[in-house]
Amino acid sequence: MASSEITLEAVPSVSDIRAAEWDACANPLVLATVAADSCVNSKPAYNPFVSHAFFSACEASGSATARTGWAPRHLIAKVGGTVVGIVPCYLKSHSQGEYVFDRGWADAYERAGGRYYPKLQASVPFTPATGPRLLIRGGIDQDQIGTALASGLVALCGVSKASSAHVTFAREAEWKFLGQHGFPQGDQARAARGRRQRNYNPLPDRQRHHRRRLGRILRFLHGDRFAQVGTSVFDALILCAGRRDHG
Repeated sequence: MASSEITLEAVPSVSDIRAAEWDACANPLVLATVAADSCVNSKPAYNPFVSHAFFSACEASGSATARTGWAPRHLIAKVGGTVVGIVPCYLKSHSQGEYVFDRGWADAYERAGGRYYPKLQASVPFTPATGPRLLIRGGIDQDQIGTALASGLVALCGVSKASSAHVTFAREAEWKFLGQHGFPQGDQARAARGRRQRNYNPLPDRQRHHRRRLGRILRFLHGDRFAQVGTSVFDALILCAGRRDHG
């Protein structure tokens, strides 16, 4: 690249970024050798949830828009006019669709005289799946771009008049990297560590006891077995969870 200067900007729609440029950062084909504590250490295989097509579907369908409380504010880093880094961000006017329940924080912040919303959310809408949040093109200085994106999140929070910036369901290497740049690690980071424990049991003893007492049977299915259950069951469960959490 002709210039090494990094420029940052925020765009109000994923459609403002060419799909090829977005995907070169989200799922880079060329993986650089990085240090063990790098923000992009151990890139996973192709992740459909951070692809341009997925975000485009969320926004073009009207699901993730300003009207629904998900106003896109995607942070992009450029070097020599080429997009080299992206943080998918939304300016949120509520905490729904995140699967990280911070309404207690919002209530406490507002009781103290603050205004919690809008907040800046770096995440994939309606998708509680761990994955990259600092999307960085391969073949470049990963930590330099990651540092610029971390600083850009703080700056974007300020210019957007957001109370705070939240990065959720990030990979372990990323939340450790962000922690080195002033981002506190909250309950979500601790939960991510817990899920990685070798002896992690998804059904605590008290829940197993409750299951036996009610005489219910729980079945754990892999993705290729979902078709045996049928989508109507999942639709009912999602609606039930929505009513429980949001009234």
